[in-house]
Amino acid sequence: MLPNVTSRAPAFLLVVAASAATAQVDAPRPPLITARDYPREALRHFQTGIVRVQLVIDPTGRVAGCHVVVSSGFPALDGETCTLLRARARFTPARDEEGKATSDNYVQGITWRIGRVSSDPAWVAARDRWLDCLAAAGRAYVPGTAEISAIADESYRFCLALEAPVVAIGSALPKAERVRNAIEARADVRPDLMQRIVDLRREAEASSAP
Repeated sequence: MLPNVTSRAPAFLLVVAASAATAQVDAPRPPLITARDYPREALRHFQTGIVRVQLVIDPTGRVAGCHVVVSSGFPALDGETCTLLRARARFTPARDEEGKATSDNYVQGITWRIGRVSSDPAWVAARDRWLDCLAAAGRAYVPGTAEISAIADESYRFCLALEAPVVAIGSALPKAERVRNAIEARADVRPDLMQRIVDLRREAEASSAP
């Protein structure tokens, strides 16, 4: 099982001043974060999730600060996200009205996922039904202030009947794709569930805005 890490940077650009150009991330080569960066502790315990951080970009384009705004629920993943982005991320700095480089904020999402993607139709269908149930269960908690990771964790208990087929079918898949138990099944679905909850919260906030 090879872990993979997905960046969702373009969706989370935060504009802090309408009159100033915002900082733009410089595309790194090789990728900014790779499978080799997956924290061993998190990998050992099948910890997955989305970390969304707000970066403070200084006038030189370097990351001067990193604050977790959506936690994965796991300190190892949250901490490693900030550590890696501080060390590696580089930006073309924002410019003020006079054209001088200035500080800015940038919101970056990182998805930590332990790779186990199967195209088996029966397993995909069972997983999709389970994910829909989990997202529907999580919707009830979206209007509050609960952490995204906490909502995801709470959702599992409402969908145990749909979790069982995912594990049953997954345990019979080829070895490279096999989902051996509920812990691995939840680790697989967790990033997608967290993204669903993030999207639901955005919709709720947009609908309640004056």
